[in-house]
Amino acid sequence: MPKTRCKHFLGRPKKYSNVDEFEVKCSEYFLKCLKEKEPMGICGLAAYLDIDRTTLYNYEKKYPDSYGLVIKQAKAKIEAFLEQGLYKNKQVTGIIFNLKNNFGYAEREKVENINVDMSYEEYIRKMESCTSDEEY
Repeated sequence: MPKTRCKHFLGRPKKYSNVDEFEVKCSEYFLKCLKEKEPMGICGLAAYLDIDRTTLYNYEKKYPDSYGLVIKQAKAKIEAFLEQGLYKNKQVTGIIFNLKNNFGYAEREKVENINVDMSYEEYIRKMESCTSDEEY
C-alpha cells in the first residue's frame, strides 16, 4: 500500500485567522493613537496587534490580496502621520530617518551641466590643454 503525503504547515498558526478581525484591530490602534495623542508607527502597530514587526511584514508579503492590503493602508496612514510631523515639529531628524528607512524616501541632488554647449570629451580636452594660469 503506497504512503500518502500529508501537508504539514510549519510554524505557529496565524494570530489573526480572519482578515476582518485584523482590519478592526488595526483601526482600533489608530483610534487609540488619535485619542491619546500618541505617535503612530509600525512597531507600535505590531505591538498593539501582539505580533512581531517582522511578522507584520511577512503577512504583507505572504498574503498580498488580504492582509497585505490592510497593512498597506495602515502603512499609508503612518506615512501620512510622519509626513505631517515634518511640518509641525522643529526636531525632524527622527522622522526623516523613519521615512528614509521604512518608506523609501531619499535625498536627491540635482546636478546641472553648465557647459551644455560642449560634450564631456571636449571639456576634458580643453581642461588638459589649459595651463594653470589660463581660464577655462
